[in-house]
Amino acid sequence: MAFPKKHTRQISVDNRSYVWHLNQNSLVFREAHITIAENGVSGQILYLDPYPWGLEIRPKKVRKAILWAIENGWTPAKKGPPMYLGFQNGEFFILPGEAKFTHEIEPEVSE
Repeated sequence: MAFPKKHTRQISVDNRSYVWHLNQNSLVFREAHITIAENGVSGQILYLDPYPWGLEIRPKKVRKAILWAIENGWTPAKKGPPMYLGFQNGEFFILPGEAKFTHEIEPEVSE
């Protein structure tokens, strides 16, 4: 996947280089992701929903998302279907089923 040069940032995590990009030109609100991939590798893509309450779009949070995704099955060096991450209650999670955004799933109900 080719990333645009504008608004694409690099980040180093555990001595590996990644690129991440938020498409700020989306015509439909809440239908853009932070797209993350290993730099120079045509492998599995990680999509992070940038819109949940409490998720700051900052390098520190992107780094945490990368580490969490790797611990939970993301393989950036291998081809595979994209992984979609959500964020809720201060935690990352893999979005279930066909969901691509956190707002597409039922909210957790605390009792």
